[in-house]
Amino acid sequence: HCMVWVEGAPKVGVDSPEEIAAFVDKFIKGRLPDKDEDPILYDLVSNLQVHKHRDNCQKKDIRVKLSKKEMESLTGDELKQLEKDKRCRYGFARPVTEKTHLKRSQAVQDQLATLDSFHDKNKKKLEEEIAKKKAEGLPFKEIEDELRAAEEELERSKYNVEQSGNVEVVLQRDEPDRYVNNYVPAITRLWKANSDVQFITNSYACIMYLVGGPSLSLRLGYQ
Repeated sequence: HCMVWVEGAPKVGVDSPEEIAAFVDKFIKGRLPDKDEDPILYDLVSNLQVHKHRDNCQKKDIRVKLSKKEMESLTGDELKQLEKDKRCRYGFARPVTEKTHLKRSQAVQDQLATLDSFHDKNKKKLEEEIAKKKAEGLPFKEIEDELRAAEEELERSKYNVEQSGNVEVVLQRDEPDRYVNNYVPAITRLWKANSDVQFITNSYACIMYLVGGPSLSLRLGYQ
């Protein structure tokens, strides 16, 4: 594993989802290159970055549930492929997506909505107090300071929620790209081996992932 720092990279909870998606699209790809425009990169991605289900990617301990519509509309081979997709521990096939975007877990969405709702009610109350003070010709700077502090606290709280929750970057993909693993063209050209490049949305989760493997090996070796 390795981490790559990019100067000026946006941060989840600080920059807008649109800014993050635009940044990701500059570097990370999830689609097959154009075969005519770049045949070398096309061959590299086709041979190195396309996932094929194998035993080690299949979760054996889960029961796959298929809908009635799927059972009636798909052929036997298509049903087998769908079962393998549902068991894949790496999440293939990836969804077809018109454009790159951020996907938040429902828990994160609910917490952000609660914070916004509480802030809106408090903001309305403070703005009414300011309007009343203005009408009475009384000073209202302290209330303005309180409102400003509440807005700053909202931003900090939303940042903490997004950092502690599950926020995923979903790359743009068409139907032929559903088994293409995330890659950076420049790295693929130089590395000439499989890679799985992710934009870091949660610093703590990234650290735990990086140290989890080595620390486990050390513990097993010590035992």
